[in-house]
Amino acid sequence: MAEPQNLRRLLIARAAIEHVPGAECLRAAIDHWLEHGGTLDEALGIVGEPGSRSIRTQWLQLCRDRALRDAWRLCNRDWSLLRESIDRFEGRLWPELADEPTLSSRHSELTRALHAAFRCGLGVPRSTKRLGEAVARAVDADASSPADVHESLR
Repeated sequence: MAEPQNLRRLLIARAAIEHVPGAECLRAAIDHWLEHGGTLDEALGIVGEPGSRSIRTQWLQLCRDRALRDAWRLCNRDWSLLRESIDRFEGRLWPELADEPTLSSRHSELTRALHAAFRCGLGVPRSTKRLGEAVARAVDADASSPADVHESLR
């Protein structure tokens, strides 16, 4: 059973996601944890084998890679422009925006995409090769094919 100090917070969180589309698995994990105990990480399935990347890390990487994909598109698929934008963002804007959970529309789309990538906390790749790998991982059915990403690296 959940510890009393965390139970109230968890019940509030569970109620907050009641109407969030696609949150059924999260609600089911919370319900399982409340009923059976253990750790919340175990109930959510974010405990992996020793030495493997956790589900949380995989999720954060996917979020970062999607943000980088968006930034790459906003840079007209120009890798050097993306690298310059990352360097400029990190040096000039990140120090003052790091504590902001989200950015308002007064910031450019590119700034918002780079902010999302940096907020994941996994570090942002700098080389064209690593950026290309990140973008390719994020490409999904409604986007460019991975071949388009690799072709642009040549």
